[in-house]
Amino acid sequence: MPAFDTLKATKLLKESGFGETQAEAVVATVRDAVAENVATKADLAEVCNELKLDHAKLRTDMYRFILLVALGIVSLNVALIKLLP
Repeated sequence: MPAFDTLKATKLLKESGFGETQAEAVVATVRDAVAENVATKADLAEVCNELKLDHAKLRTDMYRFILLVALGIVSLNVALIKLLP
């Protein structure tokens, strides 16, 4: 996202009839609102790391589930074999 040019915005507002103080107040308000809602590289890196951790945990849980299901199937087969004459 391109940087917000506060000087240009102030100049445009003054040219359209705003007073100096009004133009500066509007530009400061917009600048602050934009700055609060823009993700930084650090924010994105943090989210990326959290997703990697979540993915690793999900993988571990999935393998654990598959192992338990496989163990259950083997146990059932062994029990059936012992029960059959």
